[in-house]
Amino acid sequence: FVTQPVNAWLLHALTLWLWHLPMPYEAARANEWAHALQHASFLGTAYAFWWVVLRKQPAKLGSLGHGLGIMLLFTFALVSG
Repeated sequence: FVTQPVNAWLLHALTLWLWHLPMPYEAARANEWAHALQHASFLGTAYAFWWVVLRKQPAKLGSLGHGLGIMLLFTFALVSG
């Protein structure tokens, strides 16, 4: 589930955005455990996202192949920028 391209992208984007909302952000600044959880969730979702981007994908007729990784990186750059 986590390594499906759209799921990995959504999980990583939502994690990034949710932790930067005022309440979770302030909680992470004030509490060491919340800060550790924040970074663990960044690391976990980033690992899934980059797994999808960097894995070798078969070049089948009609598939996106490596273009999928490029598309995911481009759209995530728009979301995180």
